[in-house]
Amino acid sequence: MAAVTQIDGIKKVLQELYYLDRSLHKTITGRMRTAAQPIADYVGSLFPESDALSGWQGSASGQRTAGGFPKYYGPSARKGIKVRTGGRVNRATGMAPIVKLVQTDPAGAIFDISGRSSSGKHPNFIPNLRGKQGEASRAMWPGVLSKFPAIESEIRAAIAEAEKVVNESLAAGAESRTAKQSAFASARGRTSLGRFGVRGI
Repeated sequence: MAAVTQIDGIKKVLQELYYLDRSLHKTITGRMRTAAQPIADYVGSLFPESDALSGWQGSASGQRTAGGFPKYYGPSARKGIKVRTGGRVNRATGMAPIVKLVQTDPAGAIFDISGRSSSGKHPNFIPNLRGKQGEASRAMWPGVLSKFPAIESEIRAAIAEAEKVVNESLAAGAESRTAKQSAFASARGRTSLGRFGVRGI
């Protein structure tokens, strides 16, 4: 996964918008996904069409080795990049992704992020992959970092619209509560005056 952008507090804004106006929430998150799609297309193009690593190439989507290891098939890896909105809060930063790219193809994900360990059933796989394709992340993070500035303004515009709706709703709610409190206090005042027999004031 590669988060396209993170803005403190926006997760709560989008949650509030979801409860206030689900149709507008759908529209705004759709705008963000549409804005991020060119990045997804570019990132997909960074995955090799073929020959990611000698002996790992499959001839169709979903193929696996006899041991169950996913084989790399370029077209599936390229089409596997999807845009998602929302996500869990990162405990380290306290922030949540607004828009993110995910690699849904198993072999594509392995190609991109493998490199943390060379132990297990395939001890030579990661050193060989590093030698041919470089260090992780090999496609997703480099692609996001290079292309995000081009779509940032559109994402921020969608966020600003969401914030405006939520803030207007909160302000209207505050005015309504104030009016109700004022009416309640006024009614209590009239009752008290009546109780003590003060009339015609």
